Amino acid sequence: MKILLAIDGSAQSEQALQEVVRRPWPEGSHIKAVTVYDPPPHFTPEVWGMTSRDTYTMARGHLQKSAEEIVDKAHSFLSSGLDKSIHLTTEVLEGEPRKAILDTADSWGADLIIVGAQGHGAVSRFLLGSVSSALVHHAKCSVEVVRRREAD
Repeated sequence: MKILLAIDGSAQSEQALQEVVRRPWPEGSHIKAVTVYDPPPHFTPEVWGMTSRDTYTMARGHLQKSAEEIVDKAHSFLSSGLDKSIHLTTEVLEGEPRKAILDTADSWGADLIIVGAQGHGAVSRFLLGSVSSALVHHAKCSVEVVRRREAD
């Protein structure tokens, strides 16, 4: 079984990680944890004495480093909690999150996408995050949206 776990470092994403570790996956399953960063727009005017290329490169580098930290942390958590027969990989993707996740699921042949209900975004995109909603409506495989349980 191929499980694509889409994470973004949010609390909801942490719930999805915990859900993946909690489950007994079939022996030999492959879990790929991915995070996506959307590069900033190119700036045209010079900002704070820096050229637009310098500003873009600096912002993009910061986003990429943050994404790498998210998947590294996820890899550590998953590898310590999953059965050793589960193959685990991580990947940092660049682009618009909905499209990048859907394209990766299609090209990799994912059987299941797991994602948190809400991630980072404008006012958490109401009740169901825009990324998770897009995955539910457009993925060619099954999608599980993990909701964060509120403390009693």
